Amino acid sequence: MAPRALATLFFVVLAVTSASAQTSCRGIGADVLTGAIGMLTDTSRSLQSVAQFTPTNFQQQVPQLAQGFVNIANSVQMVLTLQGFVPAGFTYPDADAQKIVATLKTFVAVHQQLLAIVIGDKGFLAGAPYTAGFFEPIRLGLVVLEQQVDAFALKLINMMPTQKTEGQKQSDLLTGSIENARIEYSTPYFSVTVNSGTSNVTQGVGPLNVPLPGGRKMAL
Repeated sequence: MAPRALATLFFVVLAVTSASAQTSCRGIGADVLTGAIGMLTDTSRSLQSVAQFTPTNFQQQVPQLAQGFVNIANSVQMVLTLQGFVPAGFTYPDADAQKIVATLKTFVAVHQQLLAIVIGDKGFLAGAPYTAGFFEPIRLGLVVLEQQVDAFALKLINMMPTQKTEGQKQSDLLTGSIENARIEYSTPYFSVTVNSGTSNVTQGVGPLNVPLPGGRKMAL
């Protein structure tokens, strides 16, 4: 299923469940939650092909990848909205908690595969000319994703006391992988220094804002 179709289905499920949660004041059903996490897994899996950059496709696919991270973050935010309707002190019974953790494990594994590809992409982008502007969209997408995943995991773990240890483990694995990728893309890699009329180009270090004579800067 295409990411757009998955997102549409995700929103429909959450809209229906949101209405139910408001009227019944009950927690989000385990089947609904695992279904939502499963759709996130499918979206993450579909992004793995988008993240396979080549010299001929990266200009189109970098924005798609960045938007894919934002789409996942937005979907997680919708789950967080639903969690806001859950009564204080609500917890899942152990049988439901086990199902949720199993689904979460799959999502974490698939998303770690995607992030490993994304980290590897940095080497390609750093080696290609004139690609400085392609780092920032990916970094920003990862920042948004990291924020939403952290908030979601915290609430979810508190709702699964019998599986708290395993839930925390999966949360740490996921947030750690996202953080590693974000840090990779937060490291500037391209600089040009103008010195006595000579331009020295260094890939791998330096700011993206290039210092010029007279204190002016040129953004690459």
